[in-house]
Amino acid sequence: MNPYGSEGPTTAAADLRRRWQSPCVAALLEWSADVLIRLSVAQPGGRERPRSGVVNSPSDFLHRHSILLKSAAACIRRVGLVCLFFTSCCSLLALEPWQEALSRMPLQRGTQHLTKTNVVETLLESFLENEAAKALIFMPGATDEFYFFNRGNAQLTNAAPTLFDAIAALTNQTLIHVTFRPPFILLHSAEDSLEPVSKIEHEPTVERVRKKQFTPHILYADSDWDFILPTLAFRLDTRILPGKWSHDSSHFYRHNLAAHHLNGWEILEALAYAGKTQFTVQKKKITFEGDTRFRERPKVPENFEAIKELTR
Repeated sequence: MNPYGSEGPTTAAADLRRRWQSPCVAALLEWSADVLIRLSVAQPGGRERPRSGVVNSPSDFLHRHSILLKSAAACIRRVGLVCLFFTSCCSLLALEPWQEALSRMPLQRGTQHLTKTNVVETLLESFLENEAAKALIFMPGATDEFYFFNRGNAQLTNAAPTLFDAIAALTNQTLIHVTFRPPFILLHSAEDSLEPVSKIEHEPTVERVRKKQFTPHILYADSDWDFILPTLAFRLDTRILPGKWSHDSSHFYRHNLAAHHLNGWEILEALAYAGKTQFTVQKKKITFEGDTRFRERPKVPENFEAIKELTR
């Protein structure tokens, strides 16, 4: 697990680093040298190899070239270590804009230990307006790691941690992943589907909704559908279903997200991510319903319990 998600921004640097970490070239040269040494030692009749600089036999030729190959292998290994150091530094510096933005956001509440009692509110309150990302969203799989499976514990070691540090700690110490789907930063687990489902049956309504602006700043922490619905319907000036106190909405997940300056379409997608729902756009009407898709069950490492104990 890592703070860049499954398709992180440092793919090129990581590939280069793996090439130098992998000792394939050096090992091949060393193997060739060992073979040549064995061939040079096994001379017919047990004659001693000449010590002068004159090549008197094929075995002397093999021996001298084996020494060159050994030297080349040692040089490649040293160069590889240097390249590994520089590519590692470059990968740390080559943050994408949304990561740089998070690294400038101080973590609120001054906490050093993220648990189910503080993680959602702490991260959402720390998300500030920026040019790179409009929303930070906890998907249901991520919150389940804390509230349902009780597997969410992360320790921060920085003296003054940032929001980026907190997310990095979650992705390294829990089963939570982070993925950037512009303009959203998604915290999710392996079970969450990352492609929102929207059915468009009336394009003019979609265009009208896109021109609407939602509340400039929102913070929904454990907010249910009935709390969100009145503002959503008012801001989009559109009939939104299911209505308040309906049986259908009782199956929606509670919403956990912070956002700045979303338009009408973006708030629909953000709510679909946060509530595990999908929506259909019809003439002057938008209907939400549960999203039953399931990607895969999170894979728990064998040493996960030991790691969790260290972060308690």
